[in-house]
Amino acid sequence: MSVKTSSFKLNNGVLMPAIGLGTYKICGSDVIFDVIDKGLKAGYRSIDTAAVYHNEEDIGRALKELLPKYNLTREDIFVTSKL
Repeated sequence: MSVKTSSFKLNNGVLMPAIGLGTYKICGSDVIFDVIDKGLKAGYRSIDTAAVYHNEEDIGRALKELLPKYNLTREDIFVTSKL
């Protein structure tokens, strides 16, 4: 299964995926790691989180380890967080 999404062109010319992987109510470092792993494998390149989800730190750790697995860099993905 692969995620095929349209994208939006930002003012700086960068294309941002129209659909992102939501992480509301996903907690626990092992669960976060598994969700991010499966999301990247499926083709998600945008991840949505928020401070009130209390999972931002685990998402960061998972991305640091998983991006190289999929030959991605931090510049290849969008992380959206809210206060």
